[in-house]
Amino acid sequence: MAICATEVMEGFIVTANININYKSVVRLGSTVLIHAKADRMQDRRCYVSAYVTSADGHNTLCEATGMFIRPSPEKLKEHLDKVDEHSYPDIHFHLEKGFLLRKQKL
Repeated sequence: MAICATEVMEGFIVTANININYKSVVRLGSTVLIHAKADRMQDRRCYVSAYVTSADGHNTLCEATGMFIRPSPEKLKEHLDKVDEHSYPDIHFHLEKGFLLRKQKL
C-alpha cells in the first residue's frame, strides 16, 4: 500500500493508519496477488485500499485500508534534526527536493 501511495504522491511519505482484516491463512512460500489502489487524495493525505488473493484470484486472503501522509519539508527536517547521531553513526539523512535521502558513511 505504501508503494501505491508513493507512486501517487511525490516525495517521502509516512504511514498514519493501516487496518488489515485477515480472511484466510497464507502458507509460507505461497504465491499471492496484491491489488492496491489510491482511493482519494486530500491535501497531503492519500487513502489507499488493498486486497490480497490467491494466485488464481479466486480466494481473498486479506483486505486492508490505510492513510499515508506526505509530511511538510519543515516537519521532516525538524524530525531529522532530532535523530540521535549515536543511534545511526554510519548513516546521514538529508532532504533533497522533498525526498529523504540516506547516505552511508564509509
